[in-house]
Amino acid sequence: MRFILPVMALAVLLPQTSFAQSYSFTNIPDTSMTDPGGGSYTSFNYSPAINDAGELVVLAGQAIYRGTPGALTRLAQTTDAVPGVSGTYQSFPTPPRINATGQVLFAAVAGSGSQFIASPSSTISLAFSGNTPIQNAAGRLSTPYFVGDINASGTVFYVGSRKPDPSASA
Repeated sequence: MRFILPVMALAVLLPQTSFAQSYSFTNIPDTSMTDPGGGSYTSFNYSPAINDAGELVVLAGQAIYRGTPGALTRLAQTTDAVPGVSGTYQSFPTPPRINATGQVLFAAVAGSGSQFIASPSSTISLAFSGNTPIQNAAGRLSTPYFVGDINASGTVFYVGSRKPDPSASA
């Protein structure tokens, strides 16, 4: 009781300060806008990711877009051929990520569950798939559970599991 009263008295004596800030909102895009392919954005599956340079990546419908507000370009969509894996992207099950240098990491259902990195120039390469050997550990990656993150140097982490390496001798 002795401690509570002095704290309450101190709180009453301190000046009240307002920390209100003004913000501006930028539309990046919405369902009334035309997408870069001439269609429309039908839905937004996850919140967009943004880096310190103001570049963003957003999953809208069955496509991933990257750019700045008002200047988005399509990075990948479900009808595109998959680099490093035969076939096309089937879906994008998790939100994409963007790092400080503009590299985008995204997960796609393609083959055995794969993660891809798109360079700032939009070149897409396979980061790893569900059968990639694990460095410094026995076994191979199991199907990735969800996209992790990518740092400024391009190092990727994710959550998954390990399965035995079928090429290892018993």
